[in-house]
Amino acid sequence: MFPQAPWHNPPVDNTLSPQHELDQVLAAEQERRDSRLPADYKLVLQRAIKLETLARFDAALQACDEALQLIEEQGLPNCGEAIVRRGWIQYRQGRKEEALAAYAEAEHQFSKMGLPVLPSISLYRGSIFTDSGRYAEAFAEFADYERLCHEQGLPVHPVLANNRGGLLLLLGRYKDALEEFGRSEHQYIEQGLPVFPGLADNRGLVYGKLGMYEEAMAAYDESERMFRERGLPQSWELNFNRAMTMYEVGHTAEAIQQACKAIYICGEQGVTAPDFLMETLRDWLAPKPDQLVKEQKASQPVAIEPVRDNEKKYDAFICYRRSSSLAISMLLKTHLDLGGKSVFRDQDDLHKGRFQADIMQAIRLTRHLVVLMSPGFFARCITDENDILRQELAAALHYGTHIIPVMMEGFSWPAPTELPEDIRAICEINAMSYSAEFFSAFMDKLLRWMSE
Repeated sequence: MFPQAPWHNPPVDNTLSPQHELDQVLAAEQERRDSRLPADYKLVLQRAIKLETLARFDAALQACDEALQLIEEQGLPNCGEAIVRRGWIQYRQGRKEEALAAYAEAEHQFSKMGLPVLPSISLYRGSIFTDSGRYAEAFAEFADYERLCHEQGLPVHPVLANNRGGLLLLLGRYKDALEEFGRSEHQYIEQGLPVFPGLADNRGLVYGKLGMYEEAMAAYDESERMFRERGLPQSWELNFNRAMTMYEVGHTAEAIQQACKAIYICGEQGVTAPDFLMETLRDWLAPKPDQLVKEQKASQPVAIEPVRDNEKKYDAFICYRRSSSLAISMLLKTHLDLGGKSVFRDQDDLHKGRFQADIMQAIRLTRHLVVLMSPGFFARCITDENDILRQELAAALHYGTHIIPVMMEGFSWPAPTELPEDIRAICEINAMSYSAEFFSAFMDKLLRWMSE
């Protein structure tokens, strides 16, 4: 969750709760109706903003559509702001592809009218790229936001430092992340803006990773207090972050309670609970969590030509589509390297002229095949018998390489009968969900699955 960007924030009385601000907008709209004045799309858009702040996303989207309709009916030239707002709400609902499409449409509208593009589009798009594990693109978008603000004479919103800190947190650069969070807080105060409650939540995550449990819990409590005092809706992310920190120190019962609360909040706000959240809770609720690792190993098909472990050379081989998962494969390799694992990734370890031979030999000599299954991952496997990923999967199944399927956002399994016979058995293997937003917890689970 991020605060509103500066371009659509009118001066407000910070003593008012979001509900009171919404009531003021509704009263202004009623006053226009009583005076028989035409509806003002700017007021309708403000209503959308206040509804989104209160996590009433469906109603907020309806208000955006209403604003766009008014713009069209009244022959007004610019609908870009309403489209950007709609994209942000879709993002908060977890509808990232629709949000990206909305931002692209808004940029087109601004360009068509000869107007400068709103800097906040880059800020919002960077947030989506962060959640999707596209970290280099996220940093670039944040840099574009800062550049556009300077070019247009606009103040840089403090949320930029918060977002950069979140990226550094995901990359394990905890000291740098804390510095960015501190910079963001200072900027909020300096600009006379209320400090974003999520800053304390982010600090809690860092403290948890540094083993500072008491400090982490205090930060989460501070964040929760700030949400409550500001009259803001509860944050499912805060509750799940606190749950993971609790679980890491062995407070399993409390962690389960917090995760359940996070799921409840998602349902209450009309947000689709992330697959990783649901999967994590199922893992924690299992009578014997270690049994899940054994079950994953037991789901592996019987090898045709097994290779003894003392012949293995690599701990992991990363199987992925370059068009969709290149950046994530690089990130994964980096973290596995830091964890002391020997990792084969095609762009790092292949020799010229021996591509296919090297691939097959590497898989034969690898303990674990980590398969990053992005949307449409199997499409070419089905239509092209020479598809390299099909050959990688077939080799792993043949030699008995332990396969760990990782379901990326938007991936769905094909029917087993749709897959070629030489890779069909992968459908029987227990898979895990990927999470960029909770990447550290994802890595912990991946390493547990690689430990047996």
